[in-house]
Amino acid sequence: MQTDFLNPPIPHAIAAASHPAAPGYYRQLLEQPGIHYCPELRMWIAAHASDIMEIFNSPACAVRPPAEMVPAALGSGSTAQIFQQLIRMNEGQTHATGKRILQDCLQQLDGQRVQQTTEQVAHRLAAALAETQTPPASHPAQYKLSATAMNQLVRDLPLYVVAELSGCPEYLIPEIRSHIAAFVHALSKPGDAVAIAAANQAAQALLHTFTQLAESELAADSLLAQIHLKARKSGGMPAEAIIANCIGLLSQTYEASRGLLQASLMYSTHYPAVFLQVLQQPDLINDWVAEVCRLHSPVQNTRRYVTTATHIGNTYLPQDAVVLLLLAAANIDTAIHEQACEFRLQRPQRTLYSFGYGRHACPGQQLACQITATATRLAGTWSLALDQWQVSYENSANGRLPVWTHTKETA
Repeated sequence: MQTDFLNPPIPHAIAAASHPAAPGYYRQLLEQPGIHYCPELRMWIAAHASDIMEIFNSPACAVRPPAEMVPAALGSGSTAQIFQQLIRMNEGQTHATGKRILQDCLQQLDGQRVQQTTEQVAHRLAAALAETQTPPASHPAQYKLSATAMNQLVRDLPLYVVAELSGCPEYLIPEIRSHIAAFVHALSKPGDAVAIAAANQAAQALLHTFTQLAESELAADSLLAQIHLKARKSGGMPAEAIIANCIGLLSQTYEASRGLLQASLMYSTHYPAVFLQVLQQPDLINDWVAEVCRLHSPVQNTRRYVTTATHIGNTYLPQDAVVLLLLAAANIDTAIHEQACEFRLQRPQRTLYSFGYGRHACPGQQLACQITATATRLAGTWSLALDQWQVSYENSANGRLPVWTHTKETA
């Protein structure tokens, strides 16, 4: 594929995740029919929404290769112990039972409680990071934050909110955040022995912390308590799997929810008139978050492993093939959305592929969007110089994670 017009050129589909010109790359892929093979990645590349949906629904396409349910590079430590119990990395009845429990508990979270927790955490973090703030008596409080401070706030806020909702005491959350960061870092660098060793220590600490929490008197309405209660009633999810998946939820929140929130705020500078309308009409905020997610997917791609030779569309996929599903490309497929690359606040039929689909649809979609919506509205009232900050992207194989840099700072 010709990518010389992109500066710098994008060598392959994985590199697109953190490239500023990713949308142009995806548009070119969508001009090609079907699925194609990438020799450099040794993967098949699926960009079209129809192909991706067929793969999501195919029993021949699994989230992990059967012979390697845990990446060999993770070894056999605590990181691997958590990984092997994640429902998003498993198939069959174990996955279905755990997924149903987690999904029910997340969907039953009170929306008002999520909003209040998000507001409280946002104010707490902003007050600690702000260069200046208006007197506490002011409503709403005004904070002036630097680019560096906003990067930290956006990185921490979603995880802090989910941790509080889960029942974690406030004083423990910074330590949990640090351990989650080490855990996530190792998953993105499975060949890095130093990162894996650090992740194993972090994972061990997380398992200990969440085991103690589960054995303590958790608030009855906490997410962790609700999951344990449903699991006991169903008898289909052991305690260690509950703890592993609570850690897994926090790890997904740490990157994907942060990426969505940062993109939502970033788009306020791209479409200031529309954003002002959203601030004036709060009922539009959910459409805003959904459209930002569609155009700037926090999760750019995911993988599937072919367990039995199959056809997807007109493409034959042999057994043991690896398929890279470009979720961000499917979001802008013109077969699904008219004028797919345009920002339209109120689309009559918006389809998001960012959170997966079917048996492996992300159960945390509603929660991630609720946190993002509340935080976006709140930050829209702060004194931020978003339009003066440069944007780059963290190097990631599948996440689109913006980073702000003040124009006077080095990028």
